[in-house]
Amino acid sequence: MKPQKHSRKSNCRDIRIVVFDLEGTLIESPSQALTSHIEPSAWTVIARELGVQALREEKQLAREWTSGKLRDSAEWTRKSISIQKNHGLTKKKFESTIQKSTKIRGGARAFVNYVQKKGVKTAIITGGLTHQARVVAKKLDIPAIFGSCEYRWNTQGHIAKTIIANTDYEHKTIVMEQFAKRFGCLPENVLVVCNGANDVPLAQHAGIALGISPAKKLKAYCLFSSEGEHAFRNLLQHVKDEELRRSLSLSGPSRNHSK
Repeated sequence: MKPQKHSRKSNCRDIRIVVFDLEGTLIESPSQALTSHIEPSAWTVIARELGVQALREEKQLAREWTSGKLRDSAEWTRKSISIQKNHGLTKKKFESTIQKSTKIRGGARAFVNYVQKKGVKTAIITGGLTHQARVVAKKLDIPAIFGSCEYRWNTQGHIAKTIIANTDYEHKTIVMEQFAKRFGCLPENVLVVCNGANDVPLAQHAGIALGISPAKKLKAYCLFSSEGEHAFRNLLQHVKDEELRRSLSLSGPSRNHSK
């Protein structure tokens, strides 16, 4: 299913849903990337925890992605999981690695609280791990999460199966559309907060995109962006200023569509 095009006819943008990216947006990015073209992620951190050979294989996989040898992000996910299985990832190591590598950005909670008090629906859409999204969503009281991979573990604590979804790049847009539709909303009623080049399709399609230290390719599609430790505080102030100018309105979806 292809994303539908939408138009922006009104000078005042009616925002009823806010969608957040996860890594590099709601949470700090890990310090080291796999390659100069691939942003650091939990996949990187897990591979590093599994040892030098696992990290080497994950780097090779990243090079295959940037050279176009992988069909889509779901194939990348499947091959990363294969590396994790081959190098003995356990539930205990997985959960401890996610726990210690998940640091929520300063100001994120205040931003989420502000839009939720306006009645706006919130969600996380990430090409990253569903478990990590769930950890963050619980801390920030974000009710909806969409991630690329959910793990199931056997009684010995090893990977029994995984549930893989396409939630990255252009597929983020499709997930966003489906989420908005639940509440009778269009993509133009969605504000997205994101940071990576993989978020460009999402930023292009949403009503408004705000950037947190955005990649160069993404920045051109952001109405406003900010960097550094006060990024979320600056974004929140921008939203409040736009409300005062009556160029932006935050409100909840129609009750007839709320679930």
